[in-house]
Amino acid sequence: MPTSVPTATTTVLLTGGCWPTPGQTLLLRAALLEAGPALSAWEEWKAVNDLDYLEAGTFRLMGLLYRNLVRVGVDAADPLLPRLKGIYRNFWTKNQMVLGRKAAVLKALAAREIPCMLLKGAGLTLTVYRDHGVRPMDDFDLLVPLSRVGEAMDVLEGLGWHSQVHSPRDLPASIHACSFKDDSNAAIDLHWRLCHLPAGKDFDRTLWEGRQSLELHGEPAGVPCATDQFLHTCAHGPQYKSVSPVRWIADAYFLVQQAGRQIDWRRVAEHAPAIGAVQGVQGTLDYLQKHLEVEVPAEAFRRMGELRPTFQERWEARLLGRSLPSPLHRMPLDFSHHLRCARGHGLWRQLSGFPVYFRHANNLLPGQFTSHYRAQAAYWFRNWLPWYVRRIPRLLRGREVGSVGRFEEADLKGFYPLEPYVDRLLRWSRPEARVRLTFPAGLSFKVWIDMGRLRAWASDLSAHLQFCVDGVPLPQSSVKGKQGVLALSINLSGAEGQDGRTVELSWTCLPHVVAGDARALGLPVLSMEVAAVRPSKPGTKAPDDALSGAQVKPADAP
Repeated sequence: MPTSVPTATTTVLLTGGCWPTPGQTLLLRAALLEAGPALSAWEEWKAVNDLDYLEAGTFRLMGLLYRNLVRVGVDAADPLLPRLKGIYRNFWTKNQMVLGRKAAVLKALAAREIPCMLLKGAGLTLTVYRDHGVRPMDDFDLLVPLSRVGEAMDVLEGLGWHSQVHSPRDLPASIHACSFKDDSNAAIDLHWRLCHLPAGKDFDRTLWEGRQSLELHGEPAGVPCATDQFLHTCAHGPQYKSVSPVRWIADAYFLVQQAGRQIDWRRVAEHAPAIGAVQGVQGTLDYLQKHLEVEVPAEAFRRMGELRPTFQERWEARLLGRSLPSPLHRMPLDFSHHLRCARGHGLWRQLSGFPVYFRHANNLLPGQFTSHYRAQAAYWFRNWLPWYVRRIPRLLRGREVGSVGRFEEADLKGFYPLEPYVDRLLRWSRPEARVRLTFPAGLSFKVWIDMGRLRAWASDLSAHLQFCVDGVPLPQSSVKGKQGVLALSINLSGAEGQDGRTVELSWTCLPHVVAGDARALGLPVLSMEVAAVRPSKPGTKAPDDALSGAQVKPADAP
């Protein structure tokens, strides 16, 4: 009886902007599989998607999709085929330019006897895809030995390439690569490690021993062997990126399909933990088998099934599955990477070396990160601390009636965050804003909006400010302004609850300009008060607190 093929140990794919969506999976099937499933997936994708509205990551599959559709015999009358052909030709032209301009770099490196290897798109295009139009490249990734990286930088600078980071010669001790650009804005990523994390001297030695030689436009170069290309793909691909890089799945597909017998799965299993790629390899093999019908060797599942990701790798995977928009958000991930890179050193050296690593990883000048937060702290001490001190007497007397600081965020729309103003809190609205209030029992009301004299009623508000109550415009005669306070006379009709009713008060006005503030400002609001001026039933006297000005309650407030 045939033996059953083991399944991957990871059945839940990593999250983030790297693993394909259902629509991208259909496109991958159409771009990679044979005639039957490819054409079926293509028709299913066309039925629910529009070629005019593709995000960048999906668009990068169009060249590969065109080549496969032609190969499997798609109907020549398909109206999208000419457009796909145009995209394919565009990719082909751009890739020729990316690769062609680098021959001089390879020649100069060879003259200095500096060995090099082409990584990612450049290497895969020449050895796996063998077609310049199916895998678009934004830059040219080049790997040199760590011991020769300073000489390689000298070569690039001598050819007119300029580093895009600060102190590039200090980087090899911290990170894995440095970006260079020339006057035409072409880009080269110079690597001295294959992956983001160091894998050890044994890995580096076997990496260069397994180097496969090739030529690019007559100049000598090389590429990593299939095993190391697969490891690099699984380590680099499953990471959050603003543009979902789903093409890395296609890279892994061709490596396993075309070079599966050349991949040393023992070496993959040995080095995946060191470069933090255990979950990446497991998830990749699982995806290829389940969604792209790849016959993954049983040995691959067996060896990877024996591995368990460390806590540190699982934690990093969770961080890599999220958007990390600023250096502050990336700090936990950078710290984990730094600890991996500093393995073998003392605890003090590991901790004291993190500021330098963090600066290099985020391309910051010395003191640039801390200067930003020092400025924020200075702003707090200059503005918020005095406000807190000045409001202590007010706190002792009780909270301010109707203060804008007491409103819930859900009851406000079109407002900027709270900010201090003298000894009170202020919210600027946008030119269009609304607030949800609970009016007390009654039929006629007065609403007072304290603007703190920050915007004059006599300027343009008297002519252009328009209030609405539950969408019904309030007559201009019902709005008065005096000494920085707007007074609104509101008459309501209809059913009311025992405790009043919920009312939405909205307004529109011309934008207000304040020197040094780029925001589109509307009304400055420090407090809002409401009072019932006519009892709900004839002959009933209104409560004293209502006539004197009761605090406005946000809708649904207790």
